[in-house]
Amino acid sequence: MLKIKEVREEKKLSQDEVVRLSGIPKRSYINYENGQTDVPISKLQNIASALGVSILKLIDNKHQIEEPKEEYQLEKKTTLLDVRDDLKADLAIIAEGMTTNFEKVAGALYESLKGQQKIIRFIEKIDPDKINKATGKLDEFLERK
Repeated sequence: MLKIKEVREEKKLSQDEVVRLSGIPKRSYINYENGQTDVPISKLQNIASALGVSILKLIDNKHQIEEPKEEYQLEKKTTLLDVRDDLKADLAIIAEGMTTNFEKVAGALYESLKGQQKIIRFIEKIDPDKINKATGKLDEFLERK
């Protein structure tokens, strides 16, 4: 039997707060807390972290395993919003790098082909609509909230 509810009440946290901190769906959390569903170890770790305790504190064992004196708590909970923001920042850096690299390649290509007929054929093959569409889609993705 797990002591999730007992520890949560000791910590003076609501179910909603633990759900938010652990990232577990509310219905699942309630079932775990009430003992209606077995808790996967990964979810038990999420709950323990949200409550700021070790997994041992959540386990009701009759043979009392001594728990470490310090409590465990994640320094920062990672949410999907954090991941999305990090991804947007990374994509912006990648887009900037791609633009810089494209400009360098285009400049080097221009210098190497300058004054030759090859440059005319190369430019004719570039489809500006496709480049503008790709750039627009990247900008649109980066602007989403």
